[in-house]
Amino acid sequence: TAGTSGAGDETQAAVEAVVSGDETLEDLERRAIERALEQFGDNLSDAARRLGIGRSTLYRKIEQYGLKPKKD
Repeated sequence: TAGTSGAGDETQAAVEAVVSGDETLEDLERRAIERALEQFGDNLSDAARRLGIGRSTLYRKIEQYGLKPKKD
């Protein structure tokens, strides 16, 4: 249906990037976390929920990747 293929196309492109060796799963994880932080700002509970990970895991990943939550 119209409007739903964008996310599917993006997911397919991400999978192809990993399979082709252009990007690692770690790269994809970092981008997903960056997007969630942009969307939810400093609400890390909502960001973690959207990512399907625990808040403590998100904190660890933020530190691992040197990311900073976006303040509104």
